[in-house]
Amino acid sequence: MKGTPIHHNIFRGEYAEVYNIVREAARNGFNVGRDEYPSLESLGKHLDNSVVLGLWRNDGEPSEVLSGVCTVRPCSLSRGFPTVIAEIRMFTSSRLHGREASFVGPVMKMVENILSDIGEHYCRTIIQVAVLCSAWCLQLKKVGYIITACIPDSVELAGEGRLTPNFVFYKKQRDISDEIKVNNMCI
Repeated sequence: MKGTPIHHNIFRGEYAEVYNIVREAARNGFNVGRDEYPSLESLGKHLDNSVVLGLWRNDGEPSEVLSGVCTVRPCSLSRGFPTVIAEIRMFTSSRLHGREASFVGPVMKMVENILSDIGEHYCRTIIQVAVLCSAWCLQLKKVGYIITACIPDSVELAGEGRLTPNFVFYKKQRDISDEIKVNNMCI
């Protein structure tokens, strides 16, 4: 479908290309802090512990240029094991990022569908967004995410020169009782 992001898994040999996207996002204030992932090694540690999906812009024309990356990993804020909450990070280049950030909703829906399709135990998702990335915030609200926390002095976006707050957005995909029945978990 035109306009829907295309994805595939990213592997270690593609980390340098991913690093270039992350640094571009940091330089442009696309929800990546100025000092986040200062080296390929620091980003590699994050990627090694995540499911990494490459994103290509779908304009109806074939594209071989990576436009963004989405990572999925167990939520560090969850205290259960195995956690039912997936933490999502999205890194985007200017090829994907528009002023309205209209890609955010479709990408989040795609990730939710992938998690459901592959049978992962995740039935909740969170994503952290800098308060100054208001277009991202609006797009997340449109697809059912709610703000559950605001962390002050959390991220320094390019051009700001100061730490700014960060929202934690949350969405419930399906009822946790269904998950308990599937995995025979007790809570």
